[in-house]
Amino acid sequence: MMQIGYTMMTEQAGPRELVGHVVEAERVGFDFSVISDHSFPWLDSQGHAPYAWSVLGAAAQATSRIPLMTYVTCPTFRYHPAVVARRRRPCSSSPRAGSGSASARARS
Repeated sequence: MMQIGYTMMTEQAGPRELVGHVVEAERVGFDFSVISDHSFPWLDSQGHAPYAWSVLGAAAQATSRIPLMTYVTCPTFRYHPAVVARRRRPCSSSPRAGSGSASARARS
């Protein structure tokens, strides 16, 4: 069965807006939501690059059923591998956590 997801684009909106977007995505029936996790915006004019894991935490508090995940979390450049492992553990035990990568979930 095809699933349709919503992408929280951190380069295009600030954290509060992103949480509002995912709340609306859940309301209208999206199956899951992913967030881009970039160190800085692609273009100077974009001006945003919030910490994806904090935005995911806020989105988890504001929503009730939509699975939340990142597209990519780089354990070598932006985060120490131990930090990534520590962040992943609570999410993987949550019934709302996505399994595997977003692209794999989108294809299933």
